[in-house]
Amino acid sequence: MGVTTAPAFFQRVMLRILATSHLHICVVYVDDVTVFGRSAVQCWDNALIVMRQLTGAGMNLSARKCKFLLQEIEILGHRFGKGRFAPNCVKL
Repeated sequence: MGVTTAPAFFQRVMLRILATSHLHICVVYVDDVTVFGRSAVQCWDNALIVMRQLTGAGMNLSARKCKFLLQEIEILGHRFGKGRFAPNCVKL
């Protein structure tokens, strides 16, 4: 296994760690984990679940890279928020 397979390997590791949460309360893309919920309380609860799973598996979290309770986010060139989904016009 060489350096070229590292991202795919890490993606599989993350999916294995978050297997019970992936697509139910979060979406994982390599080292980006997006946690969602219908309310602020549900988002916090889901974030705690995900953080416990990651730290329990020995993963380190960087507080300065985390963002909480955003109304709109950009993931892989698309913007999500308030029931809307659209491509990011800046990237077009």
